[in-house]
Amino acid sequence: MPLTDNYIKYLLASSLSDNQRLKRISLITKDSDGQTGTRYKSLFDSRLTVHNADILNFFEAIGKTRGEIDFDKFNDYFINFTNQKNKESEKA
Repeated sequence: MPLTDNYIKYLLASSLSDNQRLKRISLITKDSDGQTGTRYKSLFDSRLTVHNADILNFFEAIGKTRGEIDFDKFNDYFINFTNQKNKESEKA
């Protein structure tokens, strides 16, 4: 999210931050310098996990799950999936 999108930033933060039913938020972004993750973390509490990954990897990871997705465990699953994809691309 660009620094100039203040209206959208505060609209998003105010609508999601007080939602008690929302257990966690995952952000999937290509974040080469860490600034995007830092900006989002300033909006949300500890429920936010930032994944520096391609969104296509996210959809591929979801496609490889069988049945219902347990989002309580998905962050760890996605981290492992992304690490494995990175190892495979380094070998190629």
